[in-house]
Amino acid sequence: MGQKFWFGYIAFFVFIFPLFFSYSGSFMSSPIVSTIALGVGFIGWIIFISWTYAQTIARPRKLQRNIISLADEGRLTRGKILDKILLKKQKDGSQVLEIVVEFQNLSNTLVQNVFEFTDSRPHERRFEVGNNINLRLSTTQQSPGIVMADIQTKFSWKFGLIATSFVVLYMVGTFIVHYRIFSEGNGWRFISFWHPWVMTPYMGLFFFNMTKMIGRFFGGKHAHDEDLLLYGKKATAIVQRAEQTGTYINEQPQMKYILKFTDDKGVEHVVTLKRIVLLTDLHRANTGTQNILYLPDDPEKITFVD
Repeated sequence: MGQKFWFGYIAFFVFIFPLFFSYSGSFMSSPIVSTIALGVGFIGWIIFISWTYAQTIARPRKLQRNIISLADEGRLTRGKILDKILLKKQKDGSQVLEIVVEFQNLSNTLVQNVFEFTDSRPHERRFEVGNNINLRLSTTQQSPGIVMADIQTKFSWKFGLIATSFVVLYMVGTFIVHYRIFSEGNGWRFISFWHPWVMTPYMGLFFFNMTKMIGRFFGGKHAHDEDLLLYGKKATAIVQRAEQTGTYINEQPQMKYILKFTDDKGVEHVVTLKRIVLLTDLHRANTGTQNILYLPDDPEKITFVD
């Protein structure tokens, strides 16, 4: 199931499902309890609106500025395209591509990275397998840390404005509707701590953040992944133990590895790594050795490489 489906699924439980409990407004609270609940709800909505603005407008704009800055000032290096996948053909003739690029990182180690982007001039065949492209590597702690040198970004306000406006209008609109139906001349005494208007912003913050955290925990991109690409060095690790954790993501098992390797200074390390493994590759999970990337300054941070 796609990202849009899960977004809609969560949005239903955040914005629609709580309305089924609007009848709770027919039970009057004391003036003190209802006033405190109103304040708690208002604070929740302010936080939720601010969070929505940050996620859909402020952070994308910052990401765009970082990309532009890195494309202008990052360290220039040359990469070789190892693989290319056509993901989608657009109506305007452009193509959405995914390419695998091998390049030398800041530690002079050959590494690979995947780039997904829109090629506006596919007729020029700039991204064929075997071609070389220029990359920019960040020498500062910013994200992203690696971009294509000639990348162009375009920021759209549309989704962010719609999302932020929707949350504001939902907050105001649902309060007015509940007030007209349930106030019965008693002001906001229909408000309680479990009222949908009070609970909705906290449910939104919880569910939308929870899905992001789960995605990062189970195979999503972590901040140290780019550090490994930028500064990592290769080593061969001995698999001392490999066992399933009992967790499955998309019906694929998560494995826990205990690995031993020696760094470039001759120091031996024993580290633990969890990784989702395809069922078709499960028979190779106990292979005696694995190629890894590790951070010289923090050898506990590793990842598998081909």
